[in-house]
Order: sequence, then structure tokens, then C-alpha cells
Amino acid sequence: MVKSSKAKLYFTPKTKVHFMGIGGSGMSAVAMLANAAGYEVDGCDQSPATPYMKELAQINIKTGHSKDHVKGKILVISPAISFIKPTPDEVRAAKKVITWQELLGKEIVQDKSVIAVAGTHGKSTTTAMLALIFEQAKLDPGVMIGAKVPQWNSNFRVGQGKNFIVEADEFNDNFLNYSPEIAIINNIEFDHPDYFKDEPQLINSFKNFISRLKGRKILIFNSDSKILSDLVKAADKDITRISYSLIDESADVYGKIVKKSLAETRFSVVSKKLNVNFTFTLKLAGDYNVSNALGAIAAAVSCSIDKSTINASLSSFYGIGRRMELLGKPAGVFVYDDYAHHPTAIRETLKALRQRHHKSRVTAVIEPHSFSRTKALLNQYKGVFENADRVIVAPIFKARDSANFGISSNSIVKVVTHGNIHAAKTLHDATEMALKGVKKGDVIIVMGAGQSNVIATDLVKALSLKIYKNYSLKKLNTFRVDVKAKQFVDVESELALKRLLSDKKVRAEKRLIIGAAANILFTKDFDGLVIKNSIKGISLISESKNYVTLEVGSGESWHELVMYSVKNGWAGIENLVYIPGLVGAAPVQNIAAYGQNFSDVFVSLDAIDTKTGKKKVFSKEDCMFGYRDSYFKSKAPGRFVVTKVRLKLAKTAHINTSYFETGKTFAKNVSLEQELALIAKPPYTIHDVAMAVMSIRKKKLPEVSDVGTVGSFFKNPVITKEKYLALKEADPDLQSYPVEDLRYTKKVNGEMVKIPAARLLDTLGWKGKKIGKVGTHPTQALAVVNYGAKPKDILKFTRQMQKAVLDKFGIELEPEVVII
Repeated sequence: MVKSSKAKLYFTPKTKVHFMGIGGSGMSAVAMLANAAGYEVDGCDQSPATPYMKELAQINIKTGHSKDHVKGKILVISPAISFIKPTPDEVRAAKKVITWQELLGKEIVQDKSVIAVAGTHGKSTTTAMLALIFEQAKLDPGVMIGAKVPQWNSNFRVGQGKNFIVEADEFNDNFLNYSPEIAIINNIEFDHPDYFKDEPQLINSFKNFISRLKGRKILIFNSDSKILSDLVKAADKDITRISYSLIDESADVYGKIVKKSLAETRFSVVSKKLNVNFTFTLKLAGDYNVSNALGAIAAAVSCSIDKSTINASLSSFYGIGRRMELLGKPAGVFVYDDYAHHPTAIRETLKALRQRHHKSRVTAVIEPHSFSRTKALLNQYKGVFENADRVIVAPIFKARDSANFGISSNSIVKVVTHGNIHAAKTLHDATEMALKGVKKGDVIIVMGAGQSNVIATDLVKALSLKIYKNYSLKKLNTFRVDVKAKQFVDVESELALKRLLSDKKVRAEKRLIIGAAANILFTKDFDGLVIKNSIKGISLISESKNYVTLEVGSGESWHELVMYSVKNGWAGIENLVYIPGLVGAAPVQNIAAYGQNFSDVFVSLDAIDTKTGKKKVFSKEDCMFGYRDSYFKSKAPGRFVVTKVRLKLAKTAHINTSYFETGKTFAKNVSLEQELALIAKPPYTIHDVAMAVMSIRKKKLPEVSDVGTVGSFFKNPVITKEKYLALKEADPDLQSYPVEDLRYTKKVNGEMVKIPAARLLDTLGWKGKKIGKVGTHPTQALAVVNYGAKPKDILKFTRQMQKAVLDKFGIELEPEVVII
């Protein structure tokens, strides 16, 4: 385990700190708080797309890990990093390593009056309730919570008031980094068996937490929790104790539920000690939420906040992120996402769900959290699912465990006496099982603290499919051709696509799959179903010393992927920058530029067969890559929809010093070398290369507003070297043509060369030529531009271009675009 300082840190202004795993809920919040406090903050994360990344836009973040990240900086980690074996390079390279809880508790909030909320269950909700009450009272608190608060669209708050309200977690004794004036403890139940060896050790940690109270020393605790109640009795006498209860009328704060409805819960609070006799309203279901509110009310009254202000805040509180959060009602199905992963939390959440949906069919999808926790709490799953009609147990999330202890999701199925419970082999399987037989009015709740939110969001995407009729495609194709589709649907996930294609009516329909439609010319309205591919996501699925492997959703922008890779120092596609279209089109076209080919970095891809609706994995060999060609383009056009692509990129910030000498990339591309020389000095970085390529592309084809184009309309023709030499001898204009020696050794005609189609067209005066409302770009003869023409006029124009080249040179230009 990584050892870190337990003393006050007293950082100086502008201290440089690097957050490893910055995309996590706690890490992201503290990174932003540190940034607001004046520290120089940057970070890294394995995943570029966590739910908290948008808030970190102002912070420089790398994907993946490197010891270079921590040079001259203090490394901030999550306690979970301490359990990784072998120790990560960044941790070994750092001169000083601290947890984010240390940074927050011993540095950022050291001059604040801290209110810490602890306990096994309900910490996040109670912290949010109290923080919003303080905000309502205009006390401007600073806040740190392990979940998003909708009112802030964030899990933290930078406040200028004297109070800082923090969710204090017991794992790894994290809460011992705080010295609060007020502590709220909701309950104590054995958890985190990967850290606490037994219940006595857990209780001792809470005892130490209570001993850290300072100043006013107010302890607010739930006396309904027997372990907690017994512990408080032994606490120091100088601590002010305030008990709250939903059961014991003699408690200092007694709450009684007055009325439950689908929309809200009303409860009365009586406290002689705090002079409270008031009825409050919560827009939440569940007795446990009333209990959470009692702790928040007691703390707020102790800070002299009046009851009406407290009630105004609570009655407008609709919960926090991933706590019985309604993600949507697609197709009339209620889909909830919840963080519950302890058996007690799962049981109480399902009970609360029944308050809202007492007549609906409820499907519970759970992702057990860690093998050690599942083993330790296995018997507690008995009776947990009584309020669910159907239960699906997803694979156990590994978390910090290094072994499975002979436990699996089937272990839960075996111990639970439920008539309809099943184990799923993968998250994808769990999602498909949840969708099976679902109908309007049903409820699906997904619970877990690992990757279960992926299931929940995929369910919403799969159920949200809506087919539109007579849909205009003008804004969905870069040619801006004004055509319509008989039917149109936007698909955001692989599962949604599979669900769509499982419909026999859809499979029988004439179909067209589009991404950005940056390489398509529609010649008329499409009499069938157009499916828009919007499947997104970028994941780092493996990393070695020299390489990374990315899995990318086919609906991602290709240009944005290149820039993202360049930013992270991953080489292999930097020359392919500024190519329009989506990632899913790259393997179909086998895009290439300046010596780099998409196929050079390709590993594999997933695709859905439009005839069967089944997924197939394609290897590099399966794809049959050729010049601007692939299996998907020439052998099975329209048959498969690419959903995910995997690429292997080199980890290097600089290009190979022999690039120019070997001719591998830049030989015969003198303009690129010249462009590089204008913007940088050797040794060139991959960022330099990307910027140079982008500059050249923009010079060749400056942006034209309010018109449509697909860029290059024709492929560069490939001809025999003999034919090229004959043409060159007959036509002086060909003397200076740059050519690329392809050396197709398997071709019957032997040595082949590729010549630029743009130069052929330039020779014939097609640059900037315009006929009616269609023409070529003023600086690029290969770029056909639509100035408001009809599809048939564009097609006629391009055929005239083909005829001119054929008549003059005997070369037949082949369209690079797909003509529909």
C-alpha cells in the first residue's frame, strides 16, 4: 500500500498537483476545488469519457498513464490506487503521493468549519440535502459529494462561506483526514471487507472519526442503528450528542411519516432539544430518505437555520445522481439508475420503488460490487428482491480484488429464493435480458457502483428508437442535397441497432446506413429506411510500454479522434487529420493520406449484419483492405454496419527521425516537409505533423460557407507504369506530376503507379469551373461544390468531368464518393 503523509501539508500558492484517475467522482471534484484554490492542476485517466469529464474542460488531462506526468508535481491518487499491483509507474516516480481526501481535509478546507457526513448508507443524499439547505439559507457553503447534484450539475460547490460540507467515507479510514465541528453518522453496517477485516475494526474506525471532532463538537447520529447507538454511548463526555430516529419517540429528534404518495412523502419532526415541531415534505420515496432528512434537519437547526427555510429546500429536493434516478421513460418504460450495491441498500431501494410503482412489473438488474464484498455479504441477499418481479444479476464488478474467492453472480442466484432470477455472462447480456419481453408501463432499475450505469444508459438508448417518416436529409449530408428519406431513425448504441434490426419489418425494408454522409451523393429521395449511426465512445482497452489500443464508437468524428490521439501523444493516424466523416467510414474507405493508411493501425472491428441482426467481429484479414477499398465497400456494400473499431497506436510524442530519409511517410510529399519547416523545428512532434497536414488541407480546400461539398469526388487513378511513361512522353503537362509507386506485386500488370486526379482536371481547366448551381472549388478541381443544385445536375456535372479526362488521357476516373 502507498504510504502518504498524515501531517498537514501546507502547500504554497501555485503548487503543482497531478490527479491520477481524475475522471472519478471524488477525484474530479477535488481537482476542481484545488484548481479554484489556486493550485496548478492537471491529470490523467484511463477513460476519456467518465460522467465527470465535462466539468474538467479547463484542466489539461491525458488519457492513460506515464511517469512523465508527475515530474515536478505532487501526485494525488484515489485510495484504490494503493491496492493496484504492481505499483503504477506514476506512483513509483512521484516524490510525494497523497490521497485526494488528504489534500481536501488537511489543506483545502483547513480554515473552514467542516460538517462531515458519514455512515454505511445515505451519505451522499444527506450531504446534498444539508448543502442545499445551507445554500437556501444564503450561507454559501463549500461542498464535496460523491454524486452529482442536479441543481449544480456537479458533485462539488466552491463556496465563500465559512462552512464546508463533506461526504466522509470510511473506506481506507478516509474520513480520518477531516476534523469536523459537526458530524452526522447515518448508520453503521459491516462493509468494505477488502479493507476492514471484521466488524470490530470498522467500529474502531468510526470511534476514531468521532474523536476527531473539534470546536463545537456536535455529533448527530441515527439511534435506530444499534451498532452506532452503542458506539456513541462510549464517546467522550464533552461531545454534544443529538440522536434522531424513526422508531424511538424518546430520541432527541423524532420523525414520524404522516403520508406517502407516488409523488412525495410527508413527515412530522418533534424535538424538544432543538425546539422543533414541524411537518416537512420530501419529493422522494423511501423511509430511508426520511431518515437521511432527519440528520440534515438536526444539523441545519443546530446552525440556526429556521424551519421554513429547511422545508423550502427539502420540498424542492428531487434527489441526486444515481440514487433512484429516473433516466427516462422511453417507449413508456421507466428506466432508473441507482448506486445501491450493498444488500441492505438494494432492499430499501426496491421498497422505495414500490412506493412509486406499486402496480408495475419491476425488473431489477444488479451488478454486485467486488468478489470479497459479495462473499462476505452473500447470505444477506436472502429476501432482498421481494419487491422485484424479475431479477438479473450482472457479472460481479472486480473493483480492488485480485481474486474471485470462488464467487460469481451465480452464487447470488443460488442463495436467493426468488422465482425469476437469472445470472448474465456479460453487461451486454444483462441489458438484452432486461429488454426481453419489456412493455409499456414496466419499470427497470439498474443498481451497482461499477459499470452498471452503462446498462442503464444502453437501455434508454435501445428503448428510445423512433422512426420518422418523410425525413429531410439535407442537414445530414455534407453535399447539402435536399432529398428525403421515406423513413429515418437515429441509433445511439450497438444494442439499439440490434434491437432495430431484429424487427422483421425493418429487415424487409430497403435500408441505407449513414454516418456524417461526408462521402455520399444522393441523386433522389430514398425510398426506404435511412439509419443514422450515432454510436459514440472512446475507451483505452489496453496499454503497454510502447502502445495503446483504443476502442472507438463508429459514430465518433474521425478528425476529433485524430486530434484526441495527437493530444495524448499516440502516433499512427496524425497524417489522417482533417478528413471528414465518422470513424465507422474509415475502414469502409480504408482512408489514407501522406503515407499513412487506416489499415496500418487497424486491429479489429465489430459490425452488425443487417440481414440477421447479429454481431460479427472482423479481423484485419477479414476486411480485405485495398486502395480506398475494403470488403464492406466492394464485396458486401450495405450488408454490415460498423459499430466499434479497435486501433493500435504507438506511444510517442515525436515522429521517427528517419521519416524523410526512408520515404516511408514523407518522401515525394515535399509540400508537407516544407509546411512543417514553416511551423516547427526538428525533431518534429506528431502534433507538428497534424498541424502541417491540416494547414495544407485548408489551403487546398478553404472552407466555403453555405454550400455543400464532399471534398475529393474522384479517386486518384492507378495505372501501369508503362501507360504513365507513355502519357508523360506525349503530354509535357505530365512531366512534373508527382506519382506514388504502389508496386502491387500480385497484379498481373506488374508495377503500378498512382497519379493525382486533381492535376488531370487542372490541366483541362476544371478548377473553379461552374455550370448553373454546381461547380468545382476555386482552389481544388477535385472538389465538387453544390451551390443549390438539384441532384441530377450534380451527377451530370461529374460525368462531364469523367468524360473530359477519358477523352484527353484515356483514363477513367472512378468516384470516391458513394452515389445513391
